[in-house]
Amino acid sequence: MKVLLTKPIIEESKRVHTVPPLSLAYLATALRKNNEVSILDCEHLRYTKNDFSRHINHARPELIGITVFSHNKGMVKKNISVIRKTLPDTVIVLGGPHINARGVNVFHEFPGIDYAIRGEAEMSMALLVDAISCNRNESFADIPGLIYRNVTGSIQEVANVFAEDISQFDPIPYDLLDIQSYFGGVPQGFFCRQKELASIITSRGCPYPCTFCAASVNSGKKVRYRKCEHVIEEIGLLTHRYGVREIHILDDNFTFSKEYAHTLCEEIIRHGFNIDLALPNGIRLDKIDEELLAVMRRAGFYSISFGIESGSDETLRRIKKLETTDFIRNRISLAKKHGFRVTGTFIIGFPWETKHDVEVTLRFAKSLPLDHAAFGNFTPLPATEITDDLIKSGELQEDYEVPYTWGNITYSPPGIKGDELKRLQRQCVFKFYFPRRMLLIISNIRWSNIMQMLRRFLLLFKNT
Repeated sequence: MKVLLTKPIIEESKRVHTVPPLSLAYLATALRKNNEVSILDCEHLRYTKNDFSRHINHARPELIGITVFSHNKGMVKKNISVIRKTLPDTVIVLGGPHINARGVNVFHEFPGIDYAIRGEAEMSMALLVDAISCNRNESFADIPGLIYRNVTGSIQEVANVFAEDISQFDPIPYDLLDIQSYFGGVPQGFFCRQKELASIITSRGCPYPCTFCAASVNSGKKVRYRKCEHVIEEIGLLTHRYGVREIHILDDNFTFSKEYAHTLCEEIIRHGFNIDLALPNGIRLDKIDEELLAVMRRAGFYSISFGIESGSDETLRRIKKLETTDFIRNRISLAKKHGFRVTGTFIIGFPWETKHDVEVTLRFAKSLPLDHAAFGNFTPLPATEITDDLIKSGELQEDYEVPYTWGNITYSPPGIKGDELKRLQRQCVFKFYFPRRMLLIISNIRWSNIMQMLRRFLLLFKNT
């Protein structure tokens, strides 16, 4: 079967960073054994609806798989509309975080689709394509995570399963990604040293109970690791064949197993990779120590992000972060002691927060030896504990729409109006960065990303 895997169209003003679609690449590995597979990154290519229509009309895929995040539902609907007008008989399959959170409800949200897959889709997508190719509709009930219409028209969902061995999904087909076309783009985390940048994933899963986060819904609670030798082979391929000079590891919990992280670092050192390494997605402060930080530095790691979230111990308790402000301060100082560039990410506007709580977070952020900080507004994500509580209390509707988030206030607590929370967000950014840290940003940012940085700051001035 001819299969196209795609990221949706996105408006130019909403492009925040450009990262290769690794999840689609893993799907491609599972599918290309028996199918003709291609990957289309509409966001990276700046495709319009007309561009997308021309592409699929030329490629003529029999099946199109689309990644859906809760904030880009509207953009995905545009893709579906184009597909139905251009290739009405093409099978449409949705997957991704929004599907994981909403389950059978996605058939009501996206009435033009044929199937959806919940959870890790590598095995399920391959089984689905085989079943469609061989017209074996009766086997749908055996495909983990599949959501489909049965012969009577009712929607059925099969329980999803997270694979124990994620190394079986290796290797990523970089020949389908055009990895070098992403060089010089804006990475996740925004900052990098080298233009020749790539991202990888070494593990999946998150066991932590944070009430605002849906990580465990997307990748399971058990942390599972790729074989170190597979990761080393991937790094070797990226550096030797594609000229990559910096790698960002996008795991949710890279240091969850200190033994695994330590072993991987030692292997990187042993192989003599002369590359810069960073962790822009954030790691747990309770999963670092002197020994691990030291070997990470020797391996080439120079930048770490930590999800600090709040400067209020009460808020940290309520979001089940399992850390205190004193502990956070101690571990940030430890990372700085070892020479890391450190970023802290914070969330303002939790449902119980007041203006005072936001100011407490700002003061805490300014008091830490951070190089960078990000102040995002709380967004009620589907399938998280806080969102479920807001729905139960009647503050949110069951079909709550998650809007595009960057630069927008998507939710404000009862004690703070939306425009006031926007003002507080601006205040956090300016008081943290100006003037001293702004000079640090300018000295560290690549000139090719200056316009993206300015656009982000300008978004702070937009209305809620």
